[in-house]
Amino acid sequence: MSPAQRAKREQAREAAKPKPPALVEHGPVEWFQAWRDIAPADLAVVLARQDPAGLADGVLLEYLAAVEKVTASWQGLRVCGLGEFASRRTEHGSPLMGAEGHDRGTVRELAAHLHQSQKTLVPELADAVQLCAHFPDTMAAMGEGRVDLGRATAIVRGSRDLPAAVLGEYEQAVLPGAEHVVRETVQDRARAARHRLHPQTLQERHARAMEHRGLWFRPQEDGMAELSVQTGADTAMSVYNLVQEHAKHLKTLDGETRTLAQLRADVFTDLCLQPPATAATAGTGDSSHGEGSIGAPVEAAAHAVGSAVNGGSQASGPASAGAAAAGQGGLYGPAAAGTGSAASGTAGTADGAAGAAVERSVGEVWGGGNVKAFVAVTIPLATAAGGDEPGELAGYGPIPPGMARRLAGLAKSWLPVITDEHDQAVIVAREMRHPPEWLKRQVRLRDETCRGLGCRTHWKHCELDHTQAWEHGGKTELDNLVLRCKPDHLAKHNDGWHTTQHPHGLIRHQTKTGQTYTSYPDGSWISHGITPPPPPPPDPLNDTTPPPF
Repeated sequence: MSPAQRAKREQAREAAKPKPPALVEHGPVEWFQAWRDIAPADLAVVLARQDPAGLADGVLLEYLAAVEKVTASWQGLRVCGLGEFASRRTEHGSPLMGAEGHDRGTVRELAAHLHQSQKTLVPELADAVQLCAHFPDTMAAMGEGRVDLGRATAIVRGSRDLPAAVLGEYEQAVLPGAEHVVRETVQDRARAARHRLHPQTLQERHARAMEHRGLWFRPQEDGMAELSVQTGADTAMSVYNLVQEHAKHLKTLDGETRTLAQLRADVFTDLCLQPPATAATAGTGDSSHGEGSIGAPVEAAAHAVGSAVNGGSQASGPASAGAAAAGQGGLYGPAAAGTGSAASGTAGTADGAAGAAVERSVGEVWGGGNVKAFVAVTIPLATAAGGDEPGELAGYGPIPPGMARRLAGLAKSWLPVITDEHDQAVIVAREMRHPPEWLKRQVRLRDETCRGLGCRTHWKHCELDHTQAWEHGGKTELDNLVLRCKPDHLAKHNDGWHTTQHPHGLIRHQTKTGQTYTSYPDGSWISHGITPPPPPPPDPLNDTTPPPF
């Protein structure tokens, strides 16, 4: 860290410290009249003594505003702490140094101790480092409780990729009066200031930004999920307008009761999930195929589904559908009446799997452009036969039984996995370095996501890792295999952490600073405080023991 950066950090730290309360010149007043002049630390003590239920409406409004002030100040302290922690992990020239200017293991260690996800902490830590290094006035405003974390985040993220030399001018253009406007207004100011101060043209910036386009899946409650896409503004607007026109046309049909928002969702998913045989019928406005269709018959979609290709645990096998988030659109419309019989047939197939109680299936569904997607579902046999126990959608969680049956009905076959009396897969691969497919499925079913502390990377993007390395005697068995994403897999070998695995997926982690944690397959972990790190193995080249002769 340069001397200038260190000076700015010290300035920000001083600014974030609580200030002494101001004196009131006109005699005693109530706290709700003077809270703006009270330092956040002292104000927190005053607010702790108040009972919101006993406050009049006007006083309650002042109470909430005062709470916002205290919250902003404490958020500033957290930012200072994160920035300081990162500044202590800067070993220039180290192979572990990341592009952010600190050790790659910094986020992992913070995530473990704060019980936060790495995905959440990465941008928060980047913001904290930038704020502490280049935005002293913003940090001072947070310390005084005038600017909260939301507005400070809008300021710092609006400055992305601006040269350090113009950050002072940028801050002075965005920060003044930020406490009097909403966060979105601060974002608008930041966007305008960045555009004015950026050395590159908008065309150049857009070309670079397009390299970060993508599509993301986010689980939600009650069997729902959200898809979000980031792409060029012209493309996004064209897609939206196309979907909107389809939806507005359907809205004019007799008997149509769906809202425009519901129609947009159904139209979009149907356009994505049309099988090749019916792609030409999309957008015809034929609503005879049920609530979620725009002209692609569900029956044709089901016939386009290929055979199952994978399996799972217990009486597991392949079932599927590429539209878990489609809700009532396309393949999920009421016209899919035939899926009940398909599910019943599937259940009959699985009944022969030595009394197993659960099926897992992975199948394929066609989308536009002859593209296939695969989704796995685990379903109890009773549910497949018409029961009301939820299914389990890989990468999401519990789904309604009807949705599980619709997915399962698309599979043509099931691949059972033999289990022992403890419902564990029979271990026949201990001496093999590379686990067979059925054992990989067992690990994925148990872990579901990366086992790195605070990491929720889906199993599709993870690697199987021997906790005790194969070359060091580790066996290829369930109790020595875990899922790790690529960064966590590399970090395991490079960051000085010590990891051991126990039955039922329990893993013990010890960081290089001595913190110890126990993690479980459900994504939880507990801290055991600081313990001495394990002693290093003896170095045979430095053995000073005299020879026995």
